[in-house]
Amino acid sequence: MPKPDMADGLGAEGGDVLVFDNTIFIKNSGIASNKNGMQWLRSLASNFDYSVIGVPLHPTILHLDYGLASLERV
Repeated sequence: MPKPDMADGLGAEGGDVLVFDNTIFIKNSGIASNKNGMQWLRSLASNFDYSVIGVPLHPTILHLDYGLASLERV
């Protein structure tokens, strides 16, 4: 897996990835995990019959699971 990158590199960070059945959700805010990392994961996961869905979140939300937890309070 590519390392997280705060620049324009290739990255996917563990806290930004959630798996549900054959769907992988990945946070897309441009911080740590980014579009390049999402494309890399799509390429890899398609070999195993998984789909990857990007979840746009505000950059101040650190991880995807944090963003989902905040929805619970709404």
